[in-house]
Amino acid sequence: MAALNDGDYIYIYAQVDVDNSANPVSEVLAARTTLDRLYDRWEYYTGTGWSVNSSDAVKLEGLASVPVSSQFNVFRLRDKYVLLTQNKRFNSGEIYTFVSDSPCGPWRNKQLIFETYEQDVPDLFTYNAMAHPQFEKDGMILVSYNVNTGDFAQQVGAAAVIRGVRNTTDFEYERTMEATNHRLHPDIITVMLFTPAPVADIASSTVREVLAFGRTVDEFMPEGIDIKKYL
Repeated sequence: MAALNDGDYIYIYAQVDVDNSANPVSEVLAARTTLDRLYDRWEYYTGTGWSVNSSDAVKLEGLASVPVSSQFNVFRLRDKYVLLTQNKRFNSGEIYTFVSDSPCGPWRNKQLIFETYEQDVPDLFTYNAMAHPQFEKDGMILVSYNVNTGDFAQQVGAAAVIRGVRNTTDFEYERTMEATNHRLHPDIITVMLFTPAPVADIASSTVREVLAFGRTVDEFMPEGIDIKKYL
């Protein structure tokens, strides 16, 4: 899944698994809405235009050569749109970009921009690469990707994994994860840091909902963070 705020419209992209075998095949669909109609009106890309019927949605063209990951990016870079994804094939470290003149393609100019190296280490794998265009500097954009936590911690000699906990729901989830990690890696402990009470109710979903109603979210943000740079 990916999201793009592009002027008058907010675009949401869905990755669909056509074949989730060792040689996966996936497609990407697109929908759009406006901020004031976020909860009651969506349009779906049909290949030639937009329809209010979700059944009319068709896959975006130009992406068939790389199985798109369940988490990917679409972002504006100068006068072009860029889609960044990691190859969804298990243990593939290949990260690709595609370029388009519009938010919904057709996509072209496939480029292998980076190949992760952790998957060459036994028991490590990488997945779900993401670009962070808000940190562009001198034409360079930060790209991050996930590595399986326990095995990575063991490889780098970490003694502990630090997790943030806001409430009892977070705690129950993290307790289950801690128990699993402890079975797999008994020498690595989990340290849970509880959120201070004044900010314990803040979550990304809360911020998004307040934004959807056109309200300011400055009181929910850390000092010095401009939310507009992340939309």
